[in-house]
Amino acid sequence: MEFQGGGIRTISYDGVEIVRGIYAAVRDPNWGTVEPAISDIAMKEFDDMVRLSFLCEHKQGDIQFAWQGNIQLSPHGLQFEFDGTAKSTFLKNRIGFCVLHPMELAGLPLEVETTNQTLQGRFPLAISPHQPYKNIEKLTYAPKPYLQVDMRFEGDLFEMEDQRNWTDASFKTYCTPLEWPFPVEMKAGDSIYQSITVQVNHLKQTDHITGERRKDESGIVPLVVTSRVIRNMPDLGVMIDAPAMLTGDGRSVAATEKTRLSLTPSYLRALISLSRNDWYDQLAYVQKRVSGLNAECGIEIELLYDEPSQLEAFAAYIGSEAMKVRRIIPFCNGAMISAESSLLELKAALSSRQYPSLNRIAIGGGTRAYYAEHNRAEMPLQWMDFTVYSINPQVHAFDDRSLMETLHAQPVTVKDAIKKCGKDLYLGPVTLLPRINPNATDGGSELAIHQQMDERQHTSFGAAWTIGSIASLCQEDLSLLKGICYYNLSGEIGLEDHPDTDLFKAMQTLMLYPNAEVVEVKGVSQRVAALGIKPNETTTLVFAANLTNERVNMEIRTANNDRNPVATTLEPYQFLTFYFQPS
Repeated sequence: MEFQGGGIRTISYDGVEIVRGIYAAVRDPNWGTVEPAISDIAMKEFDDMVRLSFLCEHKQGDIQFAWQGNIQLSPHGLQFEFDGTAKSTFLKNRIGFCVLHPMELAGLPLEVETTNQTLQGRFPLAISPHQPYKNIEKLTYAPKPYLQVDMRFEGDLFEMEDQRNWTDASFKTYCTPLEWPFPVEMKAGDSIYQSITVQVNHLKQTDHITGERRKDESGIVPLVVTSRVIRNMPDLGVMIDAPAMLTGDGRSVAATEKTRLSLTPSYLRALISLSRNDWYDQLAYVQKRVSGLNAECGIEIELLYDEPSQLEAFAAYIGSEAMKVRRIIPFCNGAMISAESSLLELKAALSSRQYPSLNRIAIGGGTRAYYAEHNRAEMPLQWMDFTVYSINPQVHAFDDRSLMETLHAQPVTVKDAIKKCGKDLYLGPVTLLPRINPNATDGGSELAIHQQMDERQHTSFGAAWTIGSIASLCQEDLSLLKGICYYNLSGEIGLEDHPDTDLFKAMQTLMLYPNAEVVEVKGVSQRVAALGIKPNETTTLVFAANLTNERVNMEIRTANNDRNPVATTLEPYQFLTFYFQPS
């Protein structure tokens, strides 16, 4: 168990993770998280018990809230108490405990005691669009056949949601039901008390735990590069922020002249709003950039409009200019989910123009937001050629390790979307921070570029996370995933303005081999991600990325060479490339 940020995480018993984390959140009226300042940490040890106390103070704008945390640990359980008081009057959406259960529990039996009944169920296997359990007072489950976990909640009503909807690698049981009104006013002096008690019972002794411990004791990650082709690389695209470049908010165009031709994305994704007077200029800029990148680069447009007449003007323009548009995803302004009317209106506008190029454009639907919105919506599938949704790892958590954990949930969302929609999927944009807030209650969903910038993107962390993302998404059973759009081409969150970063170098290399065969690499773990591709018939190129903040010892070899592995050490968040050819 670890104490972090006023919460505890990785709660294990005999080497088995029973709880991913327990923490308390203060959420503002737009569901933003108000981070705490932590002080007065004190720990006392007894013969069979450890007590930890601390103070958390949350201050942001008119929000001032403080709470005393008390954690009591015993050999077979723990109790976590939250005792807080509002120091000012403010609006809040939620204040109190959240418990994270590892997503690896998916499908396992779960007993739920509610306020009026006991339910026998399971942790959801398919991603649950809505709360699978409400009015929770107690949970009982067995992460392993020989362990039983009892978890009791006091001080509020709790319910569970499937956080895989946002690529968090967990299920979350949280306080204050979402069906209750929010935001709610907290008056100065109002208090909140909650507690969570966890008890672990060891049902029987087995050798399984010992075996699991030995597996990790060597510390060496062994990678084996096979010759088995599991799929082809999906198209790799990048966003292009045409408005920023036109208004001068982006980086200087001249400053990027040297790096323009060194990136070869398969497509650029542009956000075009037909409500702007300069949308013609934006499209002209996008076409110019596409022409300057590579001959095979196409355009994907996320299109916002108010009325059908705007779509007719848009169709006339892209047809007359013979723009290299491959795909369009239309949305009414302000909408987060595709409407059947939008798809039909765009199809009508394109078909009304006598330009052969318009007949080849695919029309897709989905969401501008996360898989949660996609999963909860009734999509107009009969009119969709493909589907889309975006990914960012910081909807709920913001530390390095939590971001890396989301990599394991990304392919779960893709598999779920493919199963439910049966459509080709073009994922993106995939970024470290959100570009919109679909849950904003103040009416402002679009975020400024500086709000989308995470400094980690341009460090080794950003490169490792991105390689891990691509590797996790290049799975054999995700063949309908046809394209992934990462980050921006230019500007603060762009690639080409940072040519000396590990992220740029990794993306530059991967983009050189569109549609390359992806080969199976065995031995990948929570610590190391690996992606193997074949640039040509005789060469295999492997990217290996350390997903941790510690050194990792690694051995890598081909399947037909078990005597001479390459031994190396990956520094924190470092990635290395390896080339293998037949001997």
